Amino acid sequence: MSQNDWSCSDDLFKFITQFYGDWPELLHSPLYIGGNSQGGGYAPFLAYQIHLNNQRAEMLTGLNMTVYPLKGMIIANGVTDFKYDVLTTTTPYTYAAYSIIPASLLKEFQRLGCIIKNPLVYPEWRPTGECRPVVIEFFRLHNTDVNIYDLLHMPLVPWISNRSN
Repeated sequence: MSQNDWSCSDDLFKFITQFYGDWPELLHSPLYIGGNSQGGGYAPFLAYQIHLNNQRAEMLTGLNMTVYPLKGMIIANGVTDFKYDVLTTTTPYTYAAYSIIPASLLKEFQRLGCIIKNPLVYPEWRPTGECRPVVIEFFRLHNTDVNIYDLLHMPLVPWISNRSN
């Protein structure tokens, strides 16, 4: 069982080995590794494992090692570090830009000098003083059907539909 990114890439490389062992005719087709979200952490490790294997195979030609047809890698919305990827100090600005929170909430957030920290990463953090109700409202709106993976296709949140009134 995988315990970290390196051991996970070992497991994934074993899959690649087995896959091409079962379908060797595919060794003539280009291989592209892709990862989305958490897979954005795994894909580079797997691609690197394949790259190292191919380098060894080319250097040690007498061992008859398999060279895998790695041609490229893509990461879509890949996770890097939960301190920076989820609910950070920049999240209110992003949410305001995508109309997930009203501009008035962002202005109040800025006026008061509020900050937001991810409670999963900083469990001891709590908003204080005048920022408390502003941050609580931000979290309430954040927990209203926000799809952090696709901000462009958000369902209408209640405050937007009442905006013209």
